[in-house]
Amino acid sequence: MQEITFIIPVRIDSDCRLRNLRSVVGYLLSAIDNARFLIVEADSSSRLTGLPDNERIRTFFIKDDKPIFHRTRYVNNMFRIADTRIAAVWDADAIGEIDNIRKAVGLLEKTDAVMAYPYNGIFWSVGQWHSEIFCDKMDLDVLTKYPQPRSLMCGYHSVGGAFLVDIERYRIRGWENENFIGWGPEDSERYARLEILGKKPLKVDAELYHLHHPRGINSGSIEPMLAFSTKKEYAKVCSMSPDQLREYVSQWEWTK
Repeated sequence: MQEITFIIPVRIDSDCRLRNLRSVVGYLLSAIDNARFLIVEADSSSRLTGLPDNERIRTFFIKDDKPIFHRTRYVNNMFRIADTRIAAVWDADAIGEIDNIRKAVGLLEKTDAVMAYPYNGIFWSVGQWHSEIFCDKMDLDVLTKYPQPRSLMCGYHSVGGAFLVDIERYRIRGWENENFIGWGPEDSERYARLEILGKKPLKVDAELYHLHHPRGINSGSIEPMLAFSTKKEYAKVCSMSPDQLREYVSQWEWTK
């Protein structure tokens, strides 16, 4: 597998979030020899501590006093910094089988695809106890092989949590849509945009797991007007023809 950059945007809003991030980074770092990490924290003050001391990990802190986390913008910032062809945009709480990441990289290497998911749409929300055990043992069998109460994040068709892109191919199709601020349907918009543009993302036939954390203002539709604006943007993109969408994307300054 060629070199890959994991881009992880984060705001440490709970002890669980920090625990998850440490565990996910540690797990991926130990399992993929040629993986690099760009971790961007945006907050009023830095709360990111305890990551492995490794030259393959670069962390960035951006002072941001706004309560809503502009995740799409910070991911795009990291696309500009990454010096590998392929990037994995990864949630601090997502974890899955390493072999499925390799398969997703292979899909991007062997085809002209823009995006590939290391799972098939089944994204399990793991309970607090099993999340704690995984973070303590760093053994994925805790999540994959033992009976446990769990629920699906978005039915059987999740498109969030983790995805891989060819950075340049994705730039031509708009990168992350920065009109999405905070939590909203940006995951669905990303998938729909590429599908309209004739570059439907590919998927690996596997499952992904979401480690438990408390849900705050950046984990749901808490701000009504913001939630309305993001849904409006999603509907706007979905209503466009391929030519209309190409014209719209060409106006996005963040890809210049």
